[in-house]
Amino acid sequence: MASNPKLLDRLILADLALAVASIVTSSASPAQRPHGAAFLLWLGVCAATVLAWIGLAWRYRPARVVYAAAWLGYLALVALRAGGAASTASPFDGVLDLATGLVGGMILAVSFFSDALAPARPRVTVQA
Repeated sequence: MASNPKLLDRLILADLALAVASIVTSSASPAQRPHGAAFLLWLGVCAATVLAWIGLAWRYRPARVVYAAAWLGYLALVALRAGGAASTASPFDGVLDLATGLVGGMILAVSFFSDALAPARPRVTVQA
């Protein structure tokens, strides 16, 4: 599957913007802040996601595995949060969760199933 080289960069920027928006809205509601083991998982997901963004931006192929692990951790956090705070979450939080999941899935698809992380092929010129 051919890929536009800038597509992955745009998806990473969109994921960054959604992460910032999610953190801002979550910090406004004390009921949604993670506690205990969920907080440690949240810290790990944040660190792995930032590391993966940097690796993917530099087209480092192992970064896609780091991003996949961070994405699974994010899904676990959403499942943990849905168990307790779903009734107090605003509809905007649900939209952010959905958008983050969609963008994350697109990043995974592009990084695993396209040539976006393939090294650039040098141009070969034939001299006669």
